[in-house]
Amino acid sequence: MYLWLVFDFQTKQENIKQEFIHKQYSFYLHSVLKIIK
Repeated sequence: MYLWLVFDFQTKQENIKQEFIHKQYSFYLHSVLKIIK
């Protein structure tokens, strides 16, 4: 049970990180495209 909770927590952390990276990347891409145009 405890291990499952830890695993679940890590999975959530991982998802949050992925989400954050994705947002940063999208923002960066958007900025670059603006500069190009």
